[in-house]
Amino acid sequence: MTKAYESMYIVRPQLEDEQVDAAMKQVEDLIAKFGGSVVRHEKKGKRRLAYEVNDQREGTYCLVNFEGAQLLLDELRRLFAISDDFLRAMILTQEEAGPIQTKAAAAPAEA
Repeated sequence: MTKAYESMYIVRPQLEDEQVDAAMKQVEDLIAKFGGSVVRHEKKGKRRLAYEVNDQREGTYCLVNFEGAQLLLDELRRLFAISDDFLRAMILTQEEAGPIQTKAAAAPAEA
C-alpha cells in the first residue's frame, strides 16, 4: 500500500550546485526504483543550521514530496544514513506535514 510522504533533508554546504543536483537525482532514482513517484522536489537553498551538525554550521535544504511503500522508506532512511553527502533528514507522512503547497499558493496575495 502506498502513502504520501514529505521529506526534508540537508546536504553538506561544500557541495557545488551540480553535486547537490546529483544528490537530489539519487533520491529521485531511489524513489523510482522502489515503485514510488515524486510529486514535487525542490532545492530550498543554503541556510545556517540552528546547531552544529558533524562540524557543519550551514547546509543546503531540499524538500521532496513523494508516494511510496514502507520498503521505500527503509531504503531512503538507509541512503540518508550511509551517504556522506547528507547531514540530516526527516520523513513525515503527508497527514503530519499538512497539504502540499504550490509556489503560487505559498506566495502572499497582493491587495
